[in-house]
Amino acid sequence: MAKLSRQVTPPAWRIWTFGIGATALAALTNYSWLYLCQEIFNWNLLIPKFTATSELVTATAIQVVIATVVAGLLGTFGATVLAKSVIGPKIWWLIIGFGVGIASLYGALTLPNVDLTVRLGLSVMHIIAMVLIVIPIGWSLEIRDQDLAKAVNRYSTHLDAKNPQSVDAEQVHPTAVLSTQDIAAAVVGTDVTDAISKIETLGLKARITKRDNEVFTTAFDFREDRINLEVENGTVTSANVG
Repeated sequence: MAKLSRQVTPPAWRIWTFGIGATALAALTNYSWLYLCQEIFNWNLLIPKFTATSELVTATAIQVVIATVVAGLLGTFGATVLAKSVIGPKIWWLIIGFGVGIASLYGALTLPNVDLTVRLGLSVMHIIAMVLIVIPIGWSLEIRDQDLAKAVNRYSTHLDAKNPQSVDAEQVHPTAVLSTQDIAAAVVGTDVTDAISKIETLGLKARITKRDNEVFTTAFDFREDRINLEVENGTVTSANVG
């Protein structure tokens, strides 16, 4: 019997494809930056010999590549868990990813007993890893039209397994297999234009009730086929049926 999932989530294969590709690009870029620093600028970049130690050693290409790859793979794994655990995983990932990246950048900037060139070189490496890994994985966490369609198909398969009677596909409306509240939950954290398009594609109506700090005056009627959206900086932060 097909497994039934109430939450529409991005597929794990897409997250790992983006994550591995982003990690490889970040590792190659950091390797190139280290080469420029050591061979062109003649900067001797120093890094801690071990975690939580003050002893510094000259950074090598293998150390930089391994550190970048480990960070990227750990981030990809965390994004996969996040995608299956929360609604609107993209916004949560961006907050956590950039938060961790900025924290690591602070560590590079405050490294004791080193000159400015070391701090600058290491800071650029952290920025490269943060931007090239966090943003692509964020793209993979968007809930897309095909994700909603697959959720509908999975639910239909689940119903067919429970009730083997044949059902005319044309008689099944999308909201009959995926509740309006499920659809509302699925668009949280997505771009408002994409959210409205997805909602209307499924035969429902979308209404923006709040955009940034502006609250719009709306009728107090309740409609089961309408989803009210609250938007912040172009991203849906809340969606409810009504």
